[in-house]
Amino acid sequence: MDDTIKLAQLRLLAEAGAVSTATIVGRKSGWTVRVDVDGDARVLCSADGTLRVFSTTDSAIAQMARLGVTRLSVIADAYEAGTLRAPRPDRAVVLKETAEYASWLKAKVEKSAARVASGESRLYSIDEAKSRVAELIQGLEARKKRSP
Repeated sequence: MDDTIKLAQLRLLAEAGAVSTATIVGRKSGWTVRVDVDGDARVLCSADGTLRVFSTTDSAIAQMARLGVTRLSVIADAYEAGTLRAPRPDRAVVLKETAEYASWLKAKVEKSAARVASGESRLYSIDEAKSRVAELIQGLEARKKRSP
């Protein structure tokens, strides 16, 4: 097996021009990147030392482009389609709730904007709003003092 190289090390070597070739290699459920550095083949790994597997060739290409490595080859012989990560149904529920809330909020804002546009409601400056709230508080405090 090839030696591994972390992204930070690869960045330094790429900036120094020491990366001669890079190959995106297909595997089960993803793609790895193998680089040739001064004649030695190394496979890109994560910060924790595990093999860095990209879910798409696009993400692997984008990562290499950010490093300045723009000439790549692809070996797809061993590629098998699949998913890298287990599905997260809990996240799907949260995303659905977020979308529902965003839709509700948008409807409320549109309704308020329509009321302002029709003259049914009006917008207040921050100073006017503070003054109105202060008046309401004074009224409530006065009512509280009067009640037994």
